[in-house]
Amino acid sequence: MNIGQLLLALAVMMLATAAALGIAKKLNLGSIVALMAVLLAQLVKTILHAVLREAVSSISVIQAKARFALSHSP
Repeated sequence: MNIGQLLLALAVMMLATAAALGIAKKLNLGSIVALMAVLLAQLVKTILHAVLREAVSSISVIQAKARFALSHSP
């Protein structure tokens, strides 16, 4: 991750936090509830990212094995 991506991620998280706090204020919820919602969304995103990365990795391994088998078949 380069510095540009890090700054973009920071800006997105700050925007999401500000939006959540604004919505919480309109709904008369506490700011703690809004921050918990942002953190929960970030957690779900992180978990999905890890699952997708693992799936892509597995597919790559399967493709490599298939290429190897095809190249070494009679």
